[in-house]
Amino acid sequence: MSTLILDQSLSSSGFIIFDGGIKESGVILTKKENSKKKAGKKNPNYNGLGEMAEKCRRTREVIDGITGLIKKHNVTTLVCEDYNGFCQDSKAADALATARTVVCGIAHMLDIEFVSIPARKAKAALTGNNKASKDEMVLAAAKRAPRTMSKYKSSRAKIGFNGNAEHVADAIGIYMAYKTL
Repeated sequence: MSTLILDQSLSSSGFIIFDGGIKESGVILTKKENSKKKAGKKNPNYNGLGEMAEKCRRTREVIDGITGLIKKHNVTTLVCEDYNGFCQDSKAADALATARTVVCGIAHMLDIEFVSIPARKAKAALTGNNKASKDEMVLAAAKRAPRTMSKYKSSRAKIGFNGNAEHVADAIGIYMAYKTL
């Protein structure tokens, strides 16, 4: 009986699988294809249907990634971050709403427990600051879960971790807030 902790998004969903410890971590990545390109060797999946079809393709990839983890680890609880309506623009808000709907739908359809944790609580649980920056989250996660975070190290990055580290760090913060419920 494992728990999937998810920092969900349409482009990069960070996750950890917890079962007495962190068993797996990673990021489910989807790439936006340029819908203005025509079909061909460089873009074989282009179907000419535009932005909605592109969003559906990416949503399907997120669903496949999440359900694959649930089946692989016999997940009984899905815990994710709950966004409180803060977004830079309408496209970001739409993508977050899509990700939230996907996670709620998966939990309902597979009849597994679903818990959402406010982002500020995840930040506070990991760093002690409910307004922590991405860098603060990553550095705090590296202290709390060094083995997990070590696979995201990068000598080229400003703080020593690649871009995927922030999503896994958020998942660790979500888990820490979940433990306090």
